[in-house]
Amino acid sequence: KVNGQEIKKDELLAQVKGAPGTTEGGLNAAYARKVLDTLIARTLLRQEALAQGVMVTDEEVKKEVDSLRGQFPSPEAFAQALAAEGMNEEQLLARARQEFLVQKYVESKVAPKVTVTDESAKAFYDQNQDRMKTPERLHLRHILVGFEPNATPEDKQKAKTEADSVLAKVKAGGDFAALAKEHSD
Repeated sequence: KVNGQEIKKDELLAQVKGAPGTTEGGLNAAYARKVLDTLIARTLLRQEALAQGVMVTDEEVKKEVDSLRGQFPSPEAFAQALAAEGMNEEQLLARARQEFLVQKYVESKVAPKVTVTDESAKAFYDQNQDRMKTPERLHLRHILVGFEPNATPEDKQKAKTEADSVLAKVKAGGDFAALAKEHSD
């Protein structure tokens, strides 16, 4: 409970679903704790927003949901995405109202009071350089020329011939990414 308002287990589990280390039978406790902390913080922010008199109109909520809806290629795709999240449009509207309330509160009441000077930003950076480094990354690609498990020897030979042909194009200086896009199964 947060100031008398419950955070239900189902709400936590819905947020944790699909997290790394979460299985059908168990959940990643460390991640679940972080999600719970986030739910508590959001609940406190909503409560404070309401206490400060921040209001969200139906038109604002509708605009936010319409913006989200516009990110999908069709109404059917939008409905499928909602269903995949275990939500309907009414639940989405309720969630959007809560999230927009927090956003509006932060933008109108919190952000104007925050000042970050160049000196304080540099001091934070200097004290946290280990957190500022981007780890080395690699972008790997491969070309897979496949065949069915029950393929005939002729089909296997055809796949090998195609793979050899693509390899020759790569060795001759062909664009690997384009060849991968064109030939990889």
